[in-house]
Amino acid sequence: MPPHQNEIPLEDAIVLTQRYKANHAGGTIRAFQFDASVISTLMEQANASGFRAYLGEEPDKSLVLILVATNENLQDLTGVVMNHGRRCPNTCDETSPL
Repeated sequence: MPPHQNEIPLEDAIVLTQRYKANHAGGTIRAFQFDASVISTLMEQANASGFRAYLGEEPDKSLVLILVATNENLQDLTGVVMNHGRRCPNTCDETSPL
């Protein structure tokens, strides 16, 4: 089976994340981790066919990631809005090349 159209080689992902880390050093949030149940809850909404991730900012200027499901017309389904992913640093996978 051919790879998904959004799939990229790990090597490309490493280049992208390393560039980000190099340009945003000093404790900047590098990633967010969400439990599978968060994605499942979003995708269980009627007409959900994908999801969108919005960047937001807390009062202390730290980044947050807001997740909403989208329909086939790429419109946000805002009946369920998710936040509070685990932030990296603090919960990074130190064994990951990303």
